[in-house]
Amino acid sequence: MPLRALAVVVSLVVIFSMVLPVMGQEIRTYTVNKVRGAAPTIDGNFSEAEWAGSEWTDEFVGTRHQWNYEEFWSAKVDTNYRWRALWDEEYLYVVMTGDLKYVNSNGMYWDPNAGEEVSYDPPFVLLEDDVPNDNSNPDTAWNMGQCIDFELFIVPKWTEDLGNDATLAPAHYHFIYFPLHEWKDASGNVVNPSNFGFRGPSGPPFFSADYAGDSAKYPGAPTWVFPPDYADPTYTVEWHPITDPVLAQEKGVKTFLLAALEHAIAGAKLGTDVVAQPVVEVAFPFSQFTLAASWVTFTITNPDTGEQTTETRNLTMEEVPYDGMNVILEKDAQGHWVKAGDQWLLNLCAYTDGVTASTGLSLINWNDMVDGGFHNWPKGILTFAVPVPVTEWMMY
Repeated sequence: MPLRALAVVVSLVVIFSMVLPVMGQEIRTYTVNKVRGAAPTIDGNFSEAEWAGSEWTDEFVGTRHQWNYEEFWSAKVDTNYRWRALWDEEYLYVVMTGDLKYVNSNGMYWDPNAGEEVSYDPPFVLLEDDVPNDNSNPDTAWNMGQCIDFELFIVPKWTEDLGNDATLAPAHYHFIYFPLHEWKDASGNVVNPSNFGFRGPSGPPFFSADYAGDSAKYPGAPTWVFPPDYADPTYTVEWHPITDPVLAQEKGVKTFLLAALEHAIAGAKLGTDVVAQPVVEVAFPFSQFTLAASWVTFTITNPDTGEQTTETRNLTMEEVPYDGMNVILEKDAQGHWVKAGDQWLLNLCAYTDGVTASTGLSLINWNDMVDGGFHNWPKGILTFAVPVPVTEWMMY
């Protein structure tokens, strides 16, 4: 007869295993557990209780890029960047943090020669819009040592036959957040606001989002089919996560959630000590890894007059080439976006702070990649799992 009935939960934990190398790079894996109980509160404040069932994964490496000294290429770095994740029926939850020795404001950057922060002239102003993903954007000084960011690259519905290298790489989603400190003048007036807070219909916090990789894969495939009246148009395809609850409801999707707080360390010495440990929390709705948040903008030229007109609208499934289907989620027959055992690809990358960048380490990433920028391959493997409840253990 049983000595006692025990109620326990056997929880799957993060696995830091390595699988076969691709193009010389090893691939890390992370097992993301399903939420048990309440989902994490997306407010920029981390607690173990809210993120129970997940574990930190760290040990970032220097990116194999010309902006890094070669001594840092693929080497583990001491920046304490880390992340962890959970999921439920509607969202993938990710929290990111790291140790920063400097947090720049808009228009400010760290001058290693002067050993202090200096301002651009004229100063920049935080745009009242989300950050475009291009080098023309002045409000973040998107450059080595002049900005800090957290970047996530996500490939849903991944299977081994899609590949995990530059030759076979499927298309992927790209999310970027810039931590920006509030800047006040000598009189205490706010010159540039911070990029911290809880995201509402608009920012702050502002962020950038797009599809990464414009290749034969989605979204830049030349095999797209458009109505005849769009003969040879110029078009761009963008991913625009919906943060406005009203618009999200209209589109029939859950709201994209983002919050970030600076968590400055009182008394820390700028340029020497860790001065802040920002916490960035994101809830990615599975329903927005769909055409509801994918927009195409056509630029159409009238062949007779040369006049150009533009039109922006959502995509239709008929317009998506077969190669692009991996980025578009659809519910299965049981009504689930994802299920235990599904695998996605993911990498978390970052621009370091100006102080760290001045030592020759500007770019870091979680999964080591081939030479080049953050969009490169291979990416880590994210495996969805469900903690297994064991309601009764029998001992005889």
